[in-house]
Amino acid sequence: MSVRFLSLRASLAVTCGLMLCATGVLAPVSAFAADESVPAIDAPAPADAEDAADDLPAGDDSTGDADAELPGSEEPSADGGSDTADPENPAAPGDADDSEDPDTPETPDNPDNPDQTGPEAPAGGTGWSVWAGERYWYDDGVMARDKQVYDPGTDAWYWFDADGTMARDKDVYIPVSNEDRSRGKWVRYDADGHMVKGEDFRYGGWYYFDPVTGEMLKGFTYVPSNGGKWVFYDYTTGQMAHGERYIDGSHGDEPGWMYFDDVTGAVLYGWQFMTTDPDGGLAATRWVYYHASTGRMVKGWHTIDGVARYFDETTGAYVFSGASSPSDAYAVLAYLNQARAAVGAEPLVWDEGLAEAAELRAAELTISFSHTRPDGTDCSVIFPEYWYGSYHSTGENIAAGYRSAYDVNQGWTESPGHYRNMINTRYHRIGIGCFIDASGYPYWVEAFSS
Repeated sequence: MSVRFLSLRASLAVTCGLMLCATGVLAPVSAFAADESVPAIDAPAPADAEDAADDLPAGDDSTGDADAELPGSEEPSADGGSDTADPENPAAPGDADDSEDPDTPETPDNPDNPDQTGPEAPAGGTGWSVWAGERYWYDDGVMARDKQVYDPGTDAWYWFDADGTMARDKDVYIPVSNEDRSRGKWVRYDADGHMVKGEDFRYGGWYYFDPVTGEMLKGFTYVPSNGGKWVFYDYTTGQMAHGERYIDGSHGDEPGWMYFDDVTGAVLYGWQFMTTDPDGGLAATRWVYYHASTGRMVKGWHTIDGVARYFDETTGAYVFSGASSPSDAYAVLAYLNQARAAVGAEPLVWDEGLAEAAELRAAELTISFSHTRPDGTDCSVIFPEYWYGSYHSTGENIAAGYRSAYDVNQGWTESPGHYRNMINTRYHRIGIGCFIDASGYPYWVEAFSS
């Protein structure tokens, strides 16, 4: 009979080695110890625009009249007007820029000519003009209106609205031409009026603008931040997706459910532990698998690491092949407390929350026999202490192949690392899980907590 077991105690350092288990099979063991679990550290947010990729395909710069609306509008108005997107209410464009009349300013900004009543062309006819806090551009004495302008002096592109004022903090739609307004690009101008390029955070989300043309990108895009990642920008709004999202295939993409990192927006692959109801506990969770190449959630039969596994055809939830055995799990408790009594330690109290976590962990061992869960997270993240925000000393013993509660307890007892967890006086509560797979092979978990 082949058996395996590992032990773990919450700690700041990990030591690993090899030991001879009770049955004479050489098995790996790991142990680590501390008084409190360490909260997880958030992944870094996307980098600033300066980190933009230099090797993305470049589009063509375009000039000409444009319509300014919220990004994603498929049918820009044809009146040549422009609306400023309100950062406080991005769903509703404002009209502040268009409502002002620069020809009748209320408070001139110290014009060189005190008799000046409005913006005037600069000496030479081409360049900048400032009036009442607004900036204007003139070409050969003609004010730029509804026009994109490149200023070689600042090496930057600018947009000027219908009233001639320079656009600031604004998204603008620039059509290919006034004759063909069905094609064009959305661009963004920052507080200084410069065209934004690369990543930009606005309206509560991240956007990406082509490093060369400044065009707002939509759909799947590879960006260099966070070490390089594939992300998805909404086809309508251009905002980066986070969390679970269905890709409908309407733009030629492969349809299916995907998951984008909650912080970085990166496409996630492989095993993911999903919570359908934050208040529903472990009963409202499921394991799913996102294809290693496409990132789409798999359903039905799928071979992973050489093992054929079945996922629900509707929800994608992994269907564990086997069943839990609560009676076998509970039977371990008596043997465990006998070992504690022998060294004068108080008996451990059965905890239903820990037992629920241990039962799930036992099932997870059929995917990966490790203190690390299939998605790479630590085993303790499903202990009740973690879920409810209180951090205590925790530990875990795992084993596989032992056919009875007595046998597995004996195996743990004869292993120094596991035995230390069993008699640790910091622990007061225990949950035990036993999962027997379809072939009859048992997996065991002891979950300890102070």
